[in-house]
Amino acid sequence: MLDRVQSTKGVMESAWDSVIGEDWDYLQRIGVAGSTNPEKGRPDMFAIQPTIKLTMGAVWYMAQNFMSLVEMLERRSPGAKVELAQIMQEKSGRAPMLMPIATAA
Repeated sequence: MLDRVQSTKGVMESAWDSVIGEDWDYLQRIGVAGSTNPEKGRPDMFAIQPTIKLTMGAVWYMAQNFMSLVEMLERRSPGAKVELAQIMQEKSGRAPMLMPIATAA
């Protein structure tokens, strides 16, 4: 949402845009967006520290989603977790988050 409201052009549209929306009031309530500029009808200042915290929270949320997907895949196809850990080790030099290669091998 923050990226969409800060961008004036160049945001790629996706199938999930309607879920995100543009909720200026919410961004102001959580301390990310400043007060509304009367000429623009929206804030034009954004606080850096809350934005960083918002980003870090989004990264953690995505990690939780990824690990839930891995757990579901493991239930449907036993051994998938080990295979994923091996591929990640091969491609990036480390195992997936929360899944050390030592326990996966």
